[in-house]
Amino acid sequence: MKGNQLIVGALVAAAMTMTGCTVTFDFDPLGNDVSLEGTWTINSGVPDAATCANAGVDTVQLRFYDGSVAYDYSQFRFPCSQGSFDTFPDPVLANGRYQTQWIALDSAGFQVGTPSAMLILDVADYSVTHAILANGDMTVAATGFNPMGTVGTLGATWTINGIAGDATNCASAGIATIQMNFFDVNDTGYLDGVTVAMAPCSDGAYDSRPMALLAAGDYLTSIAALDSAGATIASFESEFTLTVGAVDHYNLMTAPFEAAVPTLTVTMNWEDALGSDAHAACDVAGVDTIVWALNDSTGTPVAGLGGTESCSARGDEIVFEGLVPGEYQLYVDAESADRSLKWQGTHTMLVYDGMSGAYNCFYDQM
Repeated sequence: MKGNQLIVGALVAAAMTMTGCTVTFDFDPLGNDVSLEGTWTINSGVPDAATCANAGVDTVQLRFYDGSVAYDYSQFRFPCSQGSFDTFPDPVLANGRYQTQWIALDSAGFQVGTPSAMLILDVADYSVTHAILANGDMTVAATGFNPMGTVGTLGATWTINGIAGDATNCASAGIATIQMNFFDVNDTGYLDGVTVAMAPCSDGAYDSRPMALLAAGDYLTSIAALDSAGATIASFESEFTLTVGAVDHYNLMTAPFEAAVPTLTVTMNWEDALGSDAHAACDVAGVDTIVWALNDSTGTPVAGLGGTESCSARGDEIVFEGLVPGEYQLYVDAESADRSLKWQGTHTMLVYDGMSGAYNCFYDQM
């Protein structure tokens, strides 16, 4: 046991490189608090000399991110065939929570492969003195096709149901990461591509500037949406060839991902006789007119969400779209056609977290 040891590295299907945002100059994960060890594989194989040579991988780099800005530290670059590292007993990190990613580099220092996920290195607990980073499996294309180089910078944008990706709509769609893939211009089936860049879906856009990523050439491209486990759930293939020539910035076509609109569905159930404690649909229970209102957690009505409707028009189900995540209440005041029967009540604790949800609400006769 190496002191107070922690196994870290929760998979997060996201990765970033540099964007046009302002650099935070005080970011520095290096320090004297925590020693670190980790392992890597190449195409799920043991990274011995033969495996690394066949894949064209010379070294591997553990890259750190401050937001969208990438930092490569020489002490975290290792020969591919080494397969692992361990700095114990020497501390190399300051306490903190860091986003990291393994990068496979060829002999010229160009990126030739990455894992499909980032690793969260959480050593913020001051009692932790040694951390073990989860294995990073780097995928390297076996065809020799490599679109990565130093000629072009790369940009991309994506939308969810026509709106730029953000924390809410990406979570609702189950998309964690956006992956930018390049293919040989003759690979019209988009079968054997190379991942050039990745970004969190919630960013809505990607911009590698000032870091050049692309080599000169003609390419087919796709933008893929990945879930939190790194599985592809949607992909947008551009119909146009991207030609990278002179040193310049190259934008991919906006990827228009579609997802089901998250809803909060409330089903009203009506007591069929006073004191029966048995509930039925409004037409069976004898409900004619329904006055309803959606209130926030304090009982204040939500603007535009309420009304007076007949059972035949309203039915027993109300579907809410576009709610702000939070806690709600559904107030109901209903009566029979001859006004001899009344139902009234407030269903509280309707919690909406931005994802689709459903509740059954029961209203008793008065």
